[in-house]
Amino acid sequence: MSPNSPDGERLDSWKEIAAYLDRDTSTVRRWEQRESLPVHRHAHHKLATVYAYRSEIDGWLEDRHPGGKIRKSPDRVGFFGRNKKTAAGITIGLAFIVFAALLWWARPDLASPPTKSLDFQERDWVLIADFENRTGEAVVDGVLEHALRREIANSQFVNVVPRERINDTLQLMRKPLDKRIDPEVGREISLRDGGIRALLIGRVEKLDSTYLLSIELVDPTQGQIIAATSEEAAGQGQLLTAVRLLSNWARETLGEKLALIQESERTLEKVATFSLRAVQLFTEARTLFDRGPIWHGSAEELLKQAVEIDPEFASAHIWLAWTLRNQSKSFDDYIEHAEWAFQLAEATSEQERYFIHGSYYWMKGELDRAIHAFEALLALYPDHFWATHKLAELYRETGQERRALTYLLRRADLRPNNFRANMGAARDLIHLHSNLPRASKYLEGARRALTDDIIQEGGTSVVKVMLLSAQEAWLRGNPEAALAEIGEVSQKLESLGISGYAMLPLATLYHSLGKVQLAHRLFTDGLDKKSPIRGLHQLAFYYEATKPHLRQYLGISEGSISHLAIPGGSPSVASVTAAIVLARAGFTGESEALITEFERDPIKRPFLRNGFQMARGVLSLSKGNTTEGMRLIEDMLGQARGLYFLGSLILAEAWWEQEQLESAMRVLEQASGKKALLFAPVGGENPARWLRIRLTLAKIYWEMGRDEDALKIEAELRSLLAYADPDHPILRQLDRTRIEHF
Repeated sequence: MSPNSPDGERLDSWKEIAAYLDRDTSTVRRWEQRESLPVHRHAHHKLATVYAYRSEIDGWLEDRHPGGKIRKSPDRVGFFGRNKKTAAGITIGLAFIVFAALLWWARPDLASPPTKSLDFQERDWVLIADFENRTGEAVVDGVLEHALRREIANSQFVNVVPRERINDTLQLMRKPLDKRIDPEVGREISLRDGGIRALLIGRVEKLDSTYLLSIELVDPTQGQIIAATSEEAAGQGQLLTAVRLLSNWARETLGEKLALIQESERTLEKVATFSLRAVQLFTEARTLFDRGPIWHGSAEELLKQAVEIDPEFASAHIWLAWTLRNQSKSFDDYIEHAEWAFQLAEATSEQERYFIHGSYYWMKGELDRAIHAFEALLALYPDHFWATHKLAELYRETGQERRALTYLLRRADLRPNNFRANMGAARDLIHLHSNLPRASKYLEGARRALTDDIIQEGGTSVVKVMLLSAQEAWLRGNPEAALAEIGEVSQKLESLGISGYAMLPLATLYHSLGKVQLAHRLFTDGLDKKSPIRGLHQLAFYYEATKPHLRQYLGISEGSISHLAIPGGSPSVASVTAAIVLARAGFTGESEALITEFERDPIKRPFLRNGFQMARGVLSLSKGNTTEGMRLIEDMLGQARGLYFLGSLILAEAWWEQEQLESAMRVLEQASGKKALLFAPVGGENPARWLRIRLTLAKIYWEMGRDEDALKIEAELRSLLAYADPDHPILRQLDRTRIEHF
């Protein structure tokens, strides 16, 4: 058609095209996508404006319906058109009138007109509630909301709240994780979360073979409907297409530019899978997967059914691969499904494709390629939770901990009510930067996210978070408040039936306050005597382990303890500490065996590598190789988590033995300033060991004639130990020092 067509021949907008066809704009847009309605776009980079020619539309009508009868429909009543479907449309229209009246009567806050528009900005969050299924067909349950989440998630403007974040808030609300997200629950989640700007509520109805899908955009703060729309689906096969049109409407209503929506549509596959049942199984499996490792077996069974129904369901294959891998199934078991997903990835959306590629390369051991794929995914979708999570793990696994921190912080921001995400961010901020002020945000997030279920599932890291207030009070020089806080935590743990190993942080903090007998009871109850390696780790954290301590608390006879060096499974953090304890106590052969075992391990995780290098330094000192031992320890200070204070003490003692008091002083002064390490919920330092550092520094100050500095430290220690048992070792040492110098 020539651009010089007569006036009136060209229709210059969707509105004019819709008026010419006597339909609404959403219908004619659908006809363009599904039935090749001849529509042109202006030749500029946005491609947002359209035009059409009457003669081309007439030809299209004639080809589809001789005589062009489809164009004339003066009785535009109802939702589905004319003739046979008119009565159906009237019926559903009346049903919606009744529904609206009931909604107004039951919930006038939702039915009343909005008083303001929704202030939704780029990358704000929208929560999609579960669809209300009025069809009576179980196969629709869970499918439409999943499809709508998936479609809107392909937007680079709108962020869809992931199920993981929803579950975090459900836990705080003390509701089951499989709770149906109806409008009321969805609004409560939005308000409790604090970062969700919009709520989408959907429903589906059916008359004969035709489905009507409707959604409402709600302002969760006011509970008011901002806008609403609906789409038809002529049978189950058209449901996912109708969901895509609802997604486009939602994205545009939330403020996304039409050109961006059209651009993303061109990169999407037309249908995710041919089977609604496969989508339903996939959705149920992902919900189980997100609930935690104990549910992965059930998720595996559902995903296997999904790929059996639809062998070309790429996303189901990759999540099945992750489910199998997380259950420690064989490489052959999970890589088969990863291979299938990789081969099918080109038929998926851009977002799914990059996730599949990153997952596949990781499982194949090609970590650099996995990192590149996940980085590309985040470049397009900066708030993709799983890409963020995987990059944090990948960078830590490859020893790039400072780069990992970026993603650990982002992961915590994406899940502000998740205990472990906040704990991980706080841990690395403290270990890598000693940045307690910034870490406090995440420590508080972890403390806020604690529930009874998490406490019962947790361990020492959970209890350490519970004790943060007590630790803060202790460091402020208020041991009375610290003891009161510890008492409250102790009562809480006892009420939940927590005992044994999880109570060790209580023992450690009581010990730092000088309550030796109370600490001893808790420590003895929590000591793991069935696992000698773990027992040594615990012993070193509580005491400066010596041969008598090893024999007393692990039940060791006067003979050899070589059996302790037989590791159970792969080397661990406990193995590192055990190697140091054994070397310090003079069991050099057993220490050497543990270090050698690590060196044979094919994984050699960076943190363990640093820890075992420090252990080798301690071993070298024990063997008399002083220069080599001191060099290894000094190189690893700050890199071997949880061992900084112990390494500092050992190194300072070595300098002192060589009469290098200035060097010993510098090591201890630096360690004294690292109080932030005491707050790390994982790999944290021992407060009692910090007291030992201060005591040793005071001794060096006395030796160097810096009496005033020594007295300040002694006053500080006496204040922190104001409620200590009278025979506390540090108090006895302070008394001896006073006698010696006065």
